[in-house]
Amino acid sequence: MIKKDEIIITEGHIDVAEGKTKIIAEKISLLEKYVENRRPAPKRENKNQNLTEELHLEINTKKNEPNLLRKLKEIFYDYPGKSQVILHFKDNDKTILHAIDKKYSVNINDKFIKEIRGILGNEKVWTEKC
Repeated sequence: MIKKDEIIITEGHIDVAEGKTKIIAEKISLLEKYVENRRPAPKRENKNQNLTEELHLEINTKKNEPNLLRKLKEIFYDYPGKSQVILHFKDNDKTILHAIDKKYSVNINDKFIKEIRGILGNEKVWTEKC
């Protein structure tokens, strides 16, 4: 059971209609359980190991740019790959994390990052190794 002020992770999708953005949660997990389940099994050292990255994007909900998510979705389709996209919806002192559907996974490269940073700004885009 989720209690007040607990940090959660949602999986689902975003619905944009009539200029309003809604997050439709299909799965909700407590942060602790989510992290516990994502811990990889110990692996042997491999110099040529290809680590997957996650792309993190911070979106200020106060700006309420109705076409922003649509623009991002189009860019994601232009760079298909294996890196998960995590959206950080910021509103005052709250941040809601949303891992978007894997069909929007991207190939992170310099051209892609430049394009995304051109929309969101340098400090709003970063990657993390999984």
